[in-house]
Amino acid sequence: MRVITLLVFATSLYAAEAQLSSGASLPAGMTAEQAKELARQNGLTNAGTTQGKATGTATSIPRKSTGERDTLEGLLTPEQRGDSTKPPRSPFPPKPDTVFRWGQSIFRAGSPDVAASYAGAVGPDYALGPGDEVILTLWGEKEARYELELDRDGQVAIELVGVVSLNGQNLRSAEALLRKRLTKVYSGLSGGTTQMDVTLGKLKRIRVYVMGDVEKPGSFILSGNTTVLAALFQAHGPNDLGSERQIEVHRGSHMFKVDIYDYLARGRRSSNDILQDGDLVRIPRKGKVIAIRGEIGRPGLYELLPSEGGKELLQYAGGVNAVTAKANLTVQRFFDNGRRDAVLLPTPAEILSGAPTPLEDGDSIWVFPGTDPSNATVHIRGDVRFPGSYPVEPGLTVGSLVAKAGGLKRDAYAWRALITRQNEDGTSQILRHDLTQGEGPAIQSRDSIEIANWFEMATLDSVAISGAVRMPGRYPWRTGMTVKDLILQAGGFLKRAEFGTLRLETPKNDAEETLVEILSLDSSLTATAADHLIEAAAHLAVPFDPQFNELEYVEVKGWVVRPGRYSLSRPDERLSEIIERAGGLKREGYLEGARLLRGEADGARIQVHFKDAIANPGGKSDLAMRDGDTLFVPKIPATVEVKGRVNSPGHIVWQEGRSWNWYIEQSGGLADSAYSDGIYVQYADGSVQTKGGGITSKPNPGAIVNVPFRRPPEPITFKDTLSGVNAVLATVIAGLTIMVLLQN
Repeated sequence: MRVITLLVFATSLYAAEAQLSSGASLPAGMTAEQAKELARQNGLTNAGTTQGKATGTATSIPRKSTGERDTLEGLLTPEQRGDSTKPPRSPFPPKPDTVFRWGQSIFRAGSPDVAASYAGAVGPDYALGPGDEVILTLWGEKEARYELELDRDGQVAIELVGVVSLNGQNLRSAEALLRKRLTKVYSGLSGGTTQMDVTLGKLKRIRVYVMGDVEKPGSFILSGNTTVLAALFQAHGPNDLGSERQIEVHRGSHMFKVDIYDYLARGRRSSNDILQDGDLVRIPRKGKVIAIRGEIGRPGLYELLPSEGGKELLQYAGGVNAVTAKANLTVQRFFDNGRRDAVLLPTPAEILSGAPTPLEDGDSIWVFPGTDPSNATVHIRGDVRFPGSYPVEPGLTVGSLVAKAGGLKRDAYAWRALITRQNEDGTSQILRHDLTQGEGPAIQSRDSIEIANWFEMATLDSVAISGAVRMPGRYPWRTGMTVKDLILQAGGFLKRAEFGTLRLETPKNDAEETLVEILSLDSSLTATAADHLIEAAAHLAVPFDPQFNELEYVEVKGWVVRPGRYSLSRPDERLSEIIERAGGLKREGYLEGARLLRGEADGARIQVHFKDAIANPGGKSDLAMRDGDTLFVPKIPATVEVKGRVNSPGHIVWQEGRSWNWYIEQSGGLADSAYSDGIYVQYADGSVQTKGGGITSKPNPGAIVNVPFRRPPEPITFKDTLSGVNAVLATVIAGLTIMVLLQN
């Protein structure tokens, strides 16, 4: 009976394994066997790993980065699922696109603050509405000033006059209406003894909706004189799909369009671009967009209306540059089935003069620069006063060209000018002329003349100097050059130079060895050794004086009596001595939170027990200072910071004797994701105590209580479940085998 029970249990485990292996959701119309076969073909599982074996392994199904569930449908390719949206691959190699849409780049670089303010001048057609403030001023026989705000119905109330409706009126018509009503009360308005003026105070606020293909759709509370352009700045402009040319403004049952290029290219505002309360600004999908690059004023992407072509495109792009070639433009254009070919357009001049140039969406135009060199110029470079390009004139010779170029410089090598000439067959040749022997040969177009420098030609050899001199390096060698000459060229000695052991190293090519001589000089260079001759390729080494003591500095900052830069009085001067030289701490100075940085200003922090260093000068905590150290003493903090996975992280007012647990409780307690065993306290001096090692000290002012994040357990995958089932099955079958053997 027991054997039967175990067999039934084993059978149920096999059934559970089969259910796990086929329990994931399947694509419609596909059986579990078909899905397994498809997965096997894709190499995503090891078919047959559990057949005829007590244990086995299975390859885990890769988790999709898009967050899809690990279903069998997730194993299918987009083509197998029938939902492939991948565009056809272009036969052209991809290249980086560094141009941007014109209007879009302006919106992204601009600021929403360009929206109209709630005060200031408005146009003559500004329509008054609820929330606007009208200032009515009377002077003469009647002196009065009324600040009248239109109510919800667009009406204002004036004493002795009553209620006047100004809704929809502009300033001109509103003034006429008020004058008519006030004349009935103040007769001086008609007789000229009373004057009247109507101005606008604060403006109403309107709600405008910006929708469609826009970066930041939504509703915006704006000023009553806000334009469509300002509203689009609030919404960060059209997105990559949005149009810049066909902006729709819906006002009740009416709709009109606004073109952003009217603002940008023509400096022109639409007559309807002032928005009203409740207007909806909709950005539809863009029309045809053309890319233009190369020698153009503003390379970029431009949206064209159906009636526009190449002329408008060149105008929007800022026109051609001065170096633009007068050559046909080329266009990369998409044709049927994704084919991309080059198309030839007229020259920029022909396009701007009105040549028809139809363009299509996705066209990419390249404007070529003029790079062909002129055939009517000649170039001269080298040791002349004004090197450069000169026009070729009849009778121009090498000598007359040198004269046009300002003549030879003082160190010019006049005995040989090199003339490089381009032949008609594409080859080149070198001609030579001695400028001391006359004008020389005639110059031809595209010739290039080179005048060498005699000084550079005559000083090919050099000598080197290194060590304690102001400008170590290599210098031209001269016949008769001495040690003193080389030292003077190098700027002279540094203060820490050791004069008695200069080392002169001279290579001896015939013997393949180096001659080393030790010279003794003084700072005045009057010793006999200063006149020692130097040969070409020699090296003079000036050693540093090992006894020279150079000042080393430390920086003391923060709440000390005399902060500043201090030189070390001796190599082993201690931390306590530096603090004493700085006058000690101010009353607000917090020694427990002091920081010692070694090296640069952002160097490594050295953990120091500062109180022990002051209490026990010369002790273990009283470190010797080094050149470049920075000591910072902060002001006494008043809080302990609680960071990490607590319900309300922040700064808690420090209270003496409180434990780290108390500060966590004051921060709302541990969050669900907190790793309580990993809690640690970083004290003001930089030292750290962990919960695992025991937090024995109470947090001091400036301490930080850190509660780390508990990493969630790894999700159990299909492979893990199957491996567990296989392990259980192996154990059960082994037990069954033993029991059967015992009964037999």
